[in-house]
Amino acid sequence: MLQSWYEGVVVVQCHTGDAAWEELSHTDPDLFTTDWNHATMRCDEMLQLLAARKVKYPVFVISAHDTMIQREAIKECADQGLNVSYLSKPWTIEQLRALLLKHLGPGDNLAGNRHSA
Repeated sequence: MLQSWYEGVVVVQCHTGDAAWEELSHTDPDLFTTDWNHATMRCDEMLQLLAARKVKYPVFVISAHDTMIQREAIKECADQGLNVSYLSKPWTIEQLRALLLKHLGPGDNLAGNRHSA
């Protein structure tokens, strides 16, 4: 979806939390998305590391399990200045579009694209 909405976007996929942290250690992306549950590193740990680094890019956390522990961890990191948003599965294209518009502005096809990509 991001590649169809933003011209020239490069999407880097990491299959573990450790791989994502390694990638983030030498780059500052325009956006970082992560699932709450992933192998090798807990999401709350990743969020704490990002908050400690005082990253400025938005972080979208996606989860199928909307728990109080997750909400509290995200709020704690937001209180530390992390630009973090939460998407609970099943999320809609409109919810994702609203977050992208808020944090990244309109893409080439984002504002007018009304169908799922």
